[in-house]
Amino acid sequence: MKVYIPSYLGKDPKTIEKRQRQHLAQVQWILDCPAIEKIVICSQGYPPNSKVQDARIEYVDSEPLGPSHARNILLAQHYQSGDRTCLFIDNDISSKKHTLSQIIELTTRLNTKTTWSLLGFVPHGFGLLSKPPSNITFTRKSVFASGMFFLQDVTDLYFDESIHHMEDVDFMFRLMMAGHSYYEITQYEFFEHSYAASVIYEDGNRKDAYKEMRDYLKAQHKAEVQSRGYTSVKAYIDSRIWPKHVVLPLDPLNEKPLF
Repeated sequence: MKVYIPSYLGKDPKTIEKRQRQHLAQVQWILDCPAIEKIVICSQGYPPNSKVQDARIEYVDSEPLGPSHARNILLAQHYQSGDRTCLFIDNDISSKKHTLSQIIELTTRLNTKTTWSLLGFVPHGFGLLSKPPSNITFTRKSVFASGMFFLQDVTDLYFDESIHHMEDVDFMFRLMMAGHSYYEITQYEFFEHSYAASVIYEDGNRKDAYKEMRDYLKAQHKAEVQSRGYTSVKAYIDSRIWPKHVVLPLDPLNEKPLF
């Protein structure tokens, strides 16, 4: 499997240093997974000497034109590769508690329970569990955060680069409207993620930007599903043929046989 990382380290020297340390730890965490054949990093405005020298790492240099632009560069590479499945991950995500092999194994077992095209590993909501639960639940939802996601059997869908906030929610919605399935993990996060140190909003107010775009997308998406005869986005999602919830034991040894 290939891993794709849109990577921008920011402008402030202290932020660059901090995120670089996180990114180096992440790269090692990924390289420790035997299933990973290659890491492709969209290096946006990288400082000199910031690249890791490893045979399994490829850098694609780009100007820092936003996360959608970087992801689309990487998506083009994925689609051209002909690979069935890939992993996208932000440059500040890794885990001290879990291996990437464990996460990939979960996605593989999920294929025996349902069909999924987009699988989000950033859970929404409050009250997230701090300790690994016995069971992991994946749910069909109307939200999506692109910090860590797997893409499977999708061949030609890109992020809208005219949308600068919540573009991941729009990407998920258009994927589902094209007939693909989306699941999001609930209650538990497998990794550490520096939300507060995001460099996407270093020149603006994250809260205000989100509210404005949330209202815009809500109206746009509602209008589209209503044009197809549904009363709401939730009603559209609930009409999909795939199970609403899929539960897997964290330990595959506790998996109950299908028959």
